[in-house]
Amino acid sequence: MAWRVRQVQAKAKHEQASVVSSAFEPAPAKIRAAPPLVPVVQRTPSQTPAPKVYVLTHQKDVVVRASAQGNLAPPRVTLSKAAHSWLNDRWQAARDKTGFPLKGPHYLEYSFPFPIVELEGVIINFEKASCVDYYIDVINESTSVTSRVYDFQNQGQAKPFRKVHGQPKGNEITDMIEIDKLFAESEGYNAVRITFRKPETKWGTSVWWVE
Repeated sequence: MAWRVRQVQAKAKHEQASVVSSAFEPAPAKIRAAPPLVPVVQRTPSQTPAPKVYVLTHQKDVVVRASAQGNLAPPRVTLSKAAHSWLNDRWQAARDKTGFPLKGPHYLEYSFPFPIVELEGVIINFEKASCVDYYIDVINESTSVTSRVYDFQNQGQAKPFRKVHGQPKGNEITDMIEIDKLFAESEGYNAVRITFRKPETKWGTSVWWVE
């Protein structure tokens, strides 16, 4: 249940069979001759190969923004699952090393160089200073159009599955949020923003990593 996007199938010209194209794979080093045209094969649903899925935050060229720099590491550290350094491996919406929370809601935003066509879910790995009141939007950065895909206060949506773990126990709190939303490529959503309304503890919301 991580952020995932399905590859978009492109329509081949001259009745060439459809092929799966990827925005995530580097271009080939050498140009190869195009293969000969082949008849289009009609597939039944059971024969159609399933599109590949990707963890969005594992892709190249992801841009991470936050409402505040915070008191510890920059927001980009939330792309890594490293949780070794209390000071260098987490982002926190706090004023100083005491962990005193910065006033107001705060967000983490992840921007991608490709459109999101499906969002299966989001995983947030908090430090002990967690948050339970947050919402998630997808954004078209060109038009500033947003669409809310999850809100903790929405009684019609299931609450996240929460796991408390880490050493010492309780040092990590992981929320797994199921979303399962499809978007038209033409909608142009290319960013995901998680907004934390207020911290769950007396400290500012603190995040180790996000997927």
